[in-house]
Amino acid sequence: LNALRITHGVMVEDGSAATLKALAGKAVKNDKFFHVPVELRGKRRDGREVVHSRAEVVLAAALPKPPAADRLPDVQPYPHPVDEVYRYFLFHGPDLHGIEKVDGLTETAFVATAYPAPPPGEWFQSPLRSAWVADPLVLDASFQMMILWSFAQHGAGSLPCFAGRYRQYRRAFPAGPVRVVIRVTRDNGQFARADIDYLDADGVVVAQVQDYECVIDRGLDQAFRRNQLAPRVKA
Repeated sequence: LNALRITHGVMVEDGSAATLKALAGKAVKNDKFFHVPVELRGKRRDGREVVHSRAEVVLAAALPKPPAADRLPDVQPYPHPVDEVYRYFLFHGPDLHGIEKVDGLTETAFVATAYPAPPPGEWFQSPLRSAWVADPLVLDASFQMMILWSFAQHGAGSLPCFAGRYRQYRRAFPAGPVRVVIRVTRDNGQFARADIDYLDADGVVVAQVQDYECVIDRGLDQAFRRNQLAPRVKA
């Protein structure tokens, strides 16, 4: 992916459904690759169509070779256990509790491990594939880690708004936990930019996000606490 931009959040209200459309444009060849514009669209309450996100998908005949992993940053212990994190800092429900453990953090780094997602059949009624290409829980867990980093550094939550590049170096993520290494490259207290590496158990790079950007806002803390649906009741 190139230039993944979130333009309007998807609003899901308790007891209602949100209808989304995933659209792809014409593939255009650029050097050895095909570039495909894609959008996720929905509708506002007044019925007007809105673009929630857009990006450019890069198609290639073969996967690129992974770069060598950089040395892990030196980090300090993180003071909160994972169960406490989901109780007090993050709004994610049990299905999205993707952080396994936190190794530590600094002003410019965050290192942790993330659980892989269950098979698509557990999250979709009619999945298009039997297995994920990119692991959605690992990726989301890395964004959750950036929220924890922004709370630790600024006492405020954060939400992603842009990713410059996403590159994946194998056909699928590992079946076990993935180490996530975040290196913050810019931070002014209201905005942060970071590069994120996803490593397998042997320290080999599985995928990378470059120029991840998020907005940091103290008002998000209260919004996170409100942004929880009632627990599901199984029949």
